[in-house]
Amino acid sequence: MKEDGENESTMVQLKSTDAQSYRLSMFDMKQLEYHASVSNKIPIFLVQFLKQDKIYAIVSVEDIPYISSCLKNGKQVQQTQVEKLDVEESEVMVRTVKASKKARDQFFKERSEKFGKN
Repeated sequence: MKEDGENESTMVQLKSTDAQSYRLSMFDMKQLEYHASVSNKIPIFLVQFLKQDKIYAIVSVEDIPYISSCLKNGKQVQQTQVEKLDVEESEVMVRTVKASKKARDQFFKERSEKFGKN
């Protein structure tokens, strides 16, 4: 399972925050949609605001009839298919930089060489 939870009909990702807002990126949404489509499930993104004790669901408008049917019948119904997400490797790779000056200088030197910036 690649997301936070799932049942026979849906795949859910839950994000919780103490803040007054939450920033949802299209990349996160597309990733959830892709994982759900591979499992033939409806993607639901949940945002929990802890201080207000509220949870909100973010779904595609096209999926609302399917979600409604699942809630009424407790059964999975036919849903939309999502195409595979093409992601640049540089978007996914995260590199940790050590906190020493020498390590930072080495990191910036490598980046300058890679991207041709001085």
